[in-house]
Parts: sequence; structure tokens; C-alpha cells
Amino acid sequence: MDSLLAERQRPFWKSFDEPLVGLAAAAGAGLVDPVLGTGTALGERLPGTPALQVWTVTPLALGVREHPASDAPVAVTGKDLPDLGSPLLLCDFSRTVLMRVTATGAAIGHAAPANCVGYFATGDACPAGTPPRASLHRFGADTAFGLPQQVRWFVGNDDQGVASLYRQQLVDGAVVGGGVVASGVTGFSLRYLLAGQADYLPGEKIPASQWGQVRAVDVQLQLETSTGPATEARIVRRFQQTFTLRNRLP
Repeated sequence: MDSLLAERQRPFWKSFDEPLVGLAAAAGAGLVDPVLGTGTALGERLPGTPALQVWTVTPLALGVREHPASDAPVAVTGKDLPDLGSPLLLCDFSRTVLMRVTATGAAIGHAAPANCVGYFATGDACPAGTPPRASLHRFGADTAFGLPQQVRWFVGNDDQGVASLYRQQLVDGAVVGGGVVASGVTGFSLRYLLAGQADYLPGEKIPASQWGQVRAVDVQLQLETSTGPATEARIVRRFQQTFTLRNRLP
């Protein structure tokens, strides 16, 4: 993937090369830009609990109507137009490009300085000089469009001080949505299966260089009711699910 974003060196966007990363239960503040802090305040990750960060792309119902030149806006048709200034992923059978939308509507712009260059190069994505037109790329009818976002899962206190499972959505390094998914969490563990291994490992056992080798994630969650008389037995439910990363299977 080529990134044309002017801020492509920011930690948030550099993490795009790491589609799935876990945070060990014993780790302090982590998952940078923004940092996921630890503590007991609302929305902080509770100390001693793990976390998971994944990248996802929301597809847009758009098609290319015309792209006469690489440095021209991409004329599109469809209902899911991206917002002005949003990051946008374009992909066809030969190139995948992450860019900033500088014009929207009937034609999607990708001009500088929001992007490092205002065209799509087939070699260096951000060349120092303008390359010959023969080495520029135009997106055609087979182009797919999507909005990239980061999603984080962790356990933190809700507004009642109850440990809860959170799902956060992030765009451009800012939290744009999400919140409490399940309340009353008394147990949460994440374990990972590396390529070629037979056993699942906790996050602290995964070297930083091997997150790209994770093939599956085992999630175990325990919930306990927090209402009712103190003398009443609480109801405990345990959930376990293994998620296979299909795009990483042989």
C-alpha cells in the first residue's frame, strides 16, 4: 500500500502496516496516537487487563466514472461520497493508495499539500520530482473505495464505576465513536496463535516483530450481574470465541 498522506509518518498512520496488535495485560499505557492510558477513571484501560487494536476498512458504494489523468480528480458515481478531508483508500488490481480527500462530490480530489503529491505514481509514491506521465497511474472501473479506521477493544470502568468491555473507533488518531459493549466484566483474556505454532500465547509472549504472523485470536470473557440484593447469588456467564484471520491463512 502507498500512503500519500502528508502526515503518513505519524504513529497512528504508521501503525497501518500492523493490522492487528495486542497489548499485554501487564503493560502500562500503550497503543499510541492517542495513547490508551491505564487507570480507573472513565474509559481508561484497567491495570492488569489486555487490549486489542485492529484496522478495518468500511467499503463505499462508489464506482469510477472517469479518471482522465493521474493528477486530475477521480470522477465517481454512487451514494457513499466521502467527507471532505477524510482519509480514503483506493484499490484496483495493481495498486492500493491511501490518500486525503481534498474535494468531494461528483469528483474526488487528491491534491497537495494534504497529500505529498497530487497524482498517483507507480514507483515511489512521493517522488521528489514529477515522474514522466508513462509512470503515472489512473484508477479505472475496477476500483474499490473504503474508509480506514482503527478499532480498539479493552476493559475499563463505565460511568457507574463498573468494569466494562469497551469498543472504540478511531479515525486520524481521534476517537470518533464506540463505547461500552458489555458491563460487569470480571474476566477478560486474549491469546494469539502464531503461524507454525500449536499453542495460543498471551500478548506478553508475542515479540513485537511477530504480530504480523498471528493467525487467530482466542477471546475469553466473563460477565457477572451487578444488580440485586447483596444476599442474592450473582449470575456468572463465561464466553469463549476463537477468531481466525482468514486473509492470513495459507
